[in-house]
Amino acid sequence: MYKNIFTLLFIIGGIISCNKEAEIPAYIYIEDIKLETTSEQGSDRDNMVDIYLSANDQIIGGFEFPCTIPVHHFGDEVELSARGGIKLNGQAGTRAPYDCFDIAELYNSKGEKTNKFSLKPGEVTTVKVTQKYKENLDFIELEDFEGPGISLESIELKDTTKTPAIYNAEVKKTENDVFEGDFSGTVTLTKEKSGIFLATSKEFEIPELNSRNYLELDYKSDIQIAFGIWYNTGSGSQTFIMGGVNAKEDWNKIIFRIIPEKQKDPNAGLPAADKYKFFISASLPDGKDQASFSIDNLKLIHSK
Repeated sequence: MYKNIFTLLFIIGGIISCNKEAEIPAYIYIEDIKLETTSEQGSDRDNMVDIYLSANDQIIGGFEFPCTIPVHHFGDEVELSARGGIKLNGQAGTRAPYDCFDIAELYNSKGEKTNKFSLKPGEVTTVKVTQKYKENLDFIELEDFEGPGISLESIELKDTTKTPAIYNAEVKKTENDVFEGDFSGTVTLTKEKSGIFLATSKEFEIPELNSRNYLELDYKSDIQIAFGIWYNTGSGSQTFIMGGVNAKEDWNKIIFRIIPEKQKDPNAGLPAADKYKFFISASLPDGKDQASFSIDNLKLIHSK
């Protein structure tokens, strides 16, 4: 009888032990993500803050790196999939995988490219991640201020209630406090030149609905800056503000979703148009004698 009880307790203990072992996850450590670009895609500086990971086609979740991620998938060939994530429109509440990015390339601790890893309960596996853009993207505008000209033009707009015109400042190349390369673009606002409406020199075809269309931009500023799209219509021109950023002492990257495709949506309530320009605008705040902002690595991205 005692022997049977001992055997039963041994079996129960074994089951409990197995369950505890099964509950112990494997761990994946990811320190950072490296973005790789071609010359047609511009700068490789990025604003990725998260990694989104799947194992054996099951979503594990999004994690801010550097991160140690618990995974309840074990074996010698666990298939991992990852993509870098951003704060869309600069908002913490809109953190998501960036859909201009392809599935990331993964490397093991030996530097070998692979998406299959040996994961064991309680063990930490280091994974290195390289991110690239998708191939079906069209970088329709790249401005890094390194070339002989500037693809952005300052447009003077008059306000009859103010003297002088409020949008009459200019963008200039600067070698001071450059973000990357030899030059960045800078705008200085004064009482005489108190605002700027900076638009792309070229007009762009309004893309189809549900396509990927983004603005990427590095900036620093001591005032608020607004970003938007400028439509030329049969009855004149109209602007639509996509969003803006507050003053930022250090260089920062922003990614905005561009939505000119709504122009082809009859229910969008926006003026009918076939083309648009992207613009940046800012004005000198009341009580200030001077203000400035700098920009670099502007990218306008459309899906093909």
